[in-house]
Amino acid sequence: NGTHWFDPTVILISLDGVRTDYLEEGLTPHLLDISRRGIRAEYMRPSFPTLTFPNHWTLLTGLYPSAHGIVANDFYDPAVDKEFVYTEPSKSWDGDWWSGEPLWATAGKNALRSAVLMWPGPPALRDGTSPTLWYPFVNHSNYHKKVDKVEKWLDMPYSKRPHLMAVYAPEVDQAGHRSGPHSHPVDQTLLEMDSFVKGIFDSIDERNLTDIVDVIVVSDHGMAETSDDRLIFLDDILGEDGYKAITHNEGWPSAGLRFADGTDETEMLDRLQTAASKPDSGFSCYTSETMPERWHFTGHERIAPIYCVPEVGWAITNRQELEVTMGGQYKIKGNHGYDNSDPSMHAIFVAHGPFANAVKAQSASLRARQAAGSVASDPHTHVIPGFDNVEVYDLVAGLLRIPVEKRAQNNGTSGFWDQYIDFAALAS
Repeated sequence: NGTHWFDPTVILISLDGVRTDYLEEGLTPHLLDISRRGIRAEYMRPSFPTLTFPNHWTLLTGLYPSAHGIVANDFYDPAVDKEFVYTEPSKSWDGDWWSGEPLWATAGKNALRSAVLMWPGPPALRDGTSPTLWYPFVNHSNYHKKVDKVEKWLDMPYSKRPHLMAVYAPEVDQAGHRSGPHSHPVDQTLLEMDSFVKGIFDSIDERNLTDIVDVIVVSDHGMAETSDDRLIFLDDILGEDGYKAITHNEGWPSAGLRFADGTDETEMLDRLQTAASKPDSGFSCYTSETMPERWHFTGHERIAPIYCVPEVGWAITNRQELEVTMGGQYKIKGNHGYDNSDPSMHAIFVAHGPFANAVKAQSASLRARQAAGSVASDPHTHVIPGFDNVEVYDLVAGLLRIPVEKRAQNNGTSGFWDQYIDFAALAS
């Protein structure tokens, strides 16, 4: 099957909204088996805010949202007086929105080809750089078509075959929002998603590429349960005058607030913080000076000056939205966007292929931790400690044999992966 003619290849698969603990619920037997034959992390910590678009661009660039500029799924840029709306290509595909260098651009600079299938992001950067192959998001695209696409890429002639493939599947997230993270629809979707992952691995197996192609399966964030009794009404807190003065409310389920010129923002902040300080208020409000440092969420003009963040499972809404738009019942049963340190927000990281094999071959520390009982003692399971998703960029670049000096600057930890793998040995 032409394995001698295969360059190092990485398939990066994102399963939107898959929580770390989903792997233990018996609904993803194939993914669990892959993680046992390869490696997985205890968890992967998403970047704040734990939203889809910011985190998918972080996975590709290694930058925090405050550095790459995609600070929410929807936001306002006061510098150009424009709105970014993730569901509208005319308001989100312009390369000017997207800073940083994604893996497909780094690959291109190093004479490597890339293929992007529905991954959140633009078709091209502001300088015109684009993936070799790019397919836009299509809702309700079935899994079989995605597996077929990956198979076509693997079967391309050597001179055209992509070295990097990025594939996105949104279904688990969609079911989680509709029905909650521990619902029958989510269980059903997890089973379907697991078959999709199996389909890709079967395709690799059939082509004798399991020791050549690295597959990395990640998610962008987790999912938490919401309920009708954990609602924060912004209009009640700010009063009619304050609520009507809001010009932009972004970062849902957080509320990044911008007010009309002439509004007394100090007074608005005071009203918000007074409400937030009450017991069981369910939220906190920050400015750039008070934003938790561990979120790395300051320093970009696209981040609203007042940012109210709900506690896990809470929702910031208003009376009009609840009574009129939702008919009196809060219709979102699951949500994310919360504090990235909360386990319900944690993402998955599973790897299989040459990288996982090298980690297992070198990792005496893992065996020691297994012997100590701190991680599963199953001899086929290799679990590495949790890490931040800004580290993924350097891993994929390393597996593609792109030297450090030819990668983009990023927020990942320099040399982070050296504890697991000798990239120099891989390159030789």
